[in-house]
Amino acid sequence: VLSAFTPLAIGDMKWALLAEIDEAEVLAPINNLIMIIVIVVIIAGILVTLAALFMASAISKPILQAVSVADEMAKGDLTVDIKVDGKDETAMLLTAMKSMNSQIGSIVGEVRNNATALSSASEEVSATSQSLSQASSEQAANVEETSASIEQMTASVNQNAENAQVTDGIASKASAQ
Repeated sequence: VLSAFTPLAIGDMKWALLAEIDEAEVLAPINNLIMIIVIVVIIAGILVTLAALFMASAISKPILQAVSVADEMAKGDLTVDIKVDGKDETAMLLTAMKSMNSQIGSIVGEVRNNATALSSASEEVSATSQSLSQASSEQAANVEETSASIEQMTASVNQNAENAQVTDGIASKASAQ
């Protein structure tokens, strides 16, 4: 029990004014206030935690999407679908990655086309080289034949020259006789 008193003088008489209250009755509003504060703090903590989780998810989800897209592109998959939602920094990053993916795709396409053209040109060069090689072989054979023919003609000319000398000698003798 909590007590409070005060002396009170009424006329010649001295009185005491006494007030008493149970301690539980005095502390009940304080205990209720403490309980309300604890509940409010717990609820506020839960709400702050949920809000933090929501915000962290809202921030990390686009970043994780950007990381996933970058990982797929690093593996060589240029067909990855990049979805851009919003106008924040991660959306700007995803937009830039989408543009980069498109540019890389067009460059790879050009490289493939050029490689195909180069392959075709190299096949043409190879065929021309084969043709030139064959023509060179044929020309070498013709030169050999021509050389052999010239040697035969030279031998024939020499033979004819010898025959002409013999004939000249016979003609000279015949003329002298």
